[in-house]
Amino acid sequence: MRLSQTDQQFNKNNVSFSGNKTLYVPKKVFSSVENMDSVKQRLALGAAALAFQPAIDYFNPMVDEKTRKFSVLKTVVKAVVGTASGLAIRGAIIKYTAKKMENPQKFLSIIKDSKLKESVAEILKDEEKKKKFRENLGTAFGLLGVAVGDFTFDMPMARYSIHHVAEALGMSDAEKKEAK
Repeated sequence: MRLSQTDQQFNKNNVSFSGNKTLYVPKKVFSSVENMDSVKQRLALGAAALAFQPAIDYFNPMVDEKTRKFSVLKTVVKAVVGTASGLAIRGAIIKYTAKKMENPQKFLSIIKDSKLKESVAEILKDEEKKKKFRENLGTAFGLLGVAVGDFTFDMPMARYSIHHVAEALGMSDAEKKEAK
């Protein structure tokens, strides 16, 4: 199959994924996301949640006005608390991982499996590979930390914050119970 000059130019500037239909995604989108660490990705997700979800909740025609207002309140508080705790936990763990990897020999002494130790030692010899390994390891540990943090900190803090923000905005207990 021969592509027209317009299609050739379009394909040169985009990455295509094939399925039942072809979806074109600009390369710039991939390159910008590819260069983001997990902290920046979490910030982008939090910003998107704050930008769109409250509007979706507010204009939901399936519920009454009190429920919509309380839903917007809950969404905003959960997005703020979730983003803040996600950023703090990820950032702290990524920095901790980077600190632990400053001394490669000490870091390698933690690894007990000889084949794994050999593979990691090989990675740590190359600065570029070492940097990527450190970032990926920090991100993996950061995600584990966030999973634990969601249950131990994030959920209780969101519930506490929702209660106090609703109180500060003058929502009565009856309104809060009605909106649930």
